[in-house]
Amino acid sequence: LILVIDNTFQTSLASQIVTLTNELIADRWVVIPKYVSRTDTPVSVRNQIKAEYDADPTNVKAVYLLGHVPVASIGNFNQDGHGSRAFSSDTYYGEMTSNWSSGSCSPFTFNPLGLAVSGSVTETVETPPTTSRFCTSGGSIPSSVELQVGRVDMHSLTRIYSSSSEATLLSNYLAKVSQFKKKQFTPTERAFVRDINGQNPWGGY
Repeated sequence: LILVIDNTFQTSLASQIVTLTNELIADRWVVIPKYVSRTDTPVSVRNQIKAEYDADPTNVKAVYLLGHVPVASIGNFNQDGHGSRAFSSDTYYGEMTSNWSSGSCSPFTFNPLGLAVSGSVTETVETPPTTSRFCTSGGSIPSSVELQVGRVDMHSLTRIYSSSSEATLLSNYLAKVSQFKKKQFTPTERAFVRDINGQNPWGGY
């Protein structure tokens, strides 16, 4: 397992990162840590992952992204009726055998249909840099994904939890994960559904 860590937290969350690593090892993973900058390009991050995969493709099975690791966006398509654009996709870090073409293939100057901008409500559409956008046919992944990929990223949640910093939110998450692994925390089994489009959530939407 390649543990890719946002170096913003290399010092402030050092002890919790050690705990996470040890608990992953206890789960029978062999952990390969990689510290990256949130200002790196997705290409440079993927190259580090790919180097480890190419060195041992039989045993390298997963990527764990911790913190605001650079986000890649792929395609230029209108999947949801809100206008053609690229979509964020961490599968970029899991597909190891194809070449990805980066460039300005995705226009971002649009107001998503159905997301009204009025009064004090403002919808912000963030435009990723060209170096983070990858052109793919129909927005499809070039080939099968070789690696499992998961992300723990609290970067934008400070807009909701304004009283907590990004580091605090990530620290709280890591603490809860550790408690869960030790049976010190048992989550309540529940689900939340917000059906704003008149779709039946149980019908596969």
